[in-house]
Amino acid sequence: MQPTRTFDVTKAYAEEVKKVGEAENVPVVDAWSGIWEAAGKNKEAVKGFFTDGLHLGKSGYEVSTTRGILLSMLYSDSLTTGRVCCSGRGDNTTLPRSLP
Repeated sequence: MQPTRTFDVTKAYAEEVKKVGEAENVPVVDAWSGIWEAAGKNKEAVKGFFTDGLHLGKSGYEVSTTRGILLSMLYSDSLTTGRVCCSGRGDNTTLPRSLP
């Protein structure tokens, strides 16, 4: 299927979703950054992660699911404390609003 949305529109949409999450204090899975990295920062390769330029295809779901599981693990442990222990070192940090 040929994408019906351009790279720039999809990127702008993803950036706005992150802004809304931040403004509303809601954690957001930043699937866009993961897809961009997985695509080797290649605009043409990004198309393979979407069905139409916006909705995720199989590869896009693989990236976003991995990020979502990580965010879910971090978030569920921090609901009562607002803090999360990271990287196995025992250091505490505040919960990220989105994953890079």
